[in-house]
Amino acid sequence: MKELKYIDLLTDVKDITEIKFRGENPTKLLNFVLPMIQRVMEVDSPKLCEREVKWDSTDGSFLGRWAAYKKYDNWTRMWVDASVWGKQDLQTKYGACTIKLKGHLITKFDYANSIQMGFWWTYTHLFYNRTRRKLFDQSREYYFKIVEEIKKNLGIYQADVTSNIRQT
Repeated sequence: MKELKYIDLLTDVKDITEIKFRGENPTKLLNFVLPMIQRVMEVDSPKLCEREVKWDSTDGSFLGRWAAYKKYDNWTRMWVDASVWGKQDLQTKYGACTIKLKGHLITKFDYANSIQMGFWWTYTHLFYNRTRRKLFDQSREYYFKIVEEIKKNLGIYQADVTSNIRQT
């Protein structure tokens, strides 16, 4: 079976939003990110994935990777991938970390022959793009709410956020 696939990044950045943090207790993100994503995206726990969480008690380094998706309809889903890594001093609890976030809106139509492909293409361009645009706007809202919640939790201001802006 073949597929028509449309993938949109949820930001105006190349692939990622990167947040660098230096301050008190950056390891609190390991327990904060997954429940916050669940609350913001309004999804239940089967749609959340804790891919990797590591903390080294000898040198204070840590790593966390999470993913979540929200299914809108039979064809469109939103994905958010979050990663955090850094190091925290074991005595002073002061450290630094980097947070990377990626968001995607994926629409996929399965078809078996060229007639079905023509139907899906026509349906998409005449009708579904309006719905998809609304889903895109909703997904962007979720994505930027996640970024704001992380910044608020760490006490980060806008000047601390760097991003790779797409060159046109």
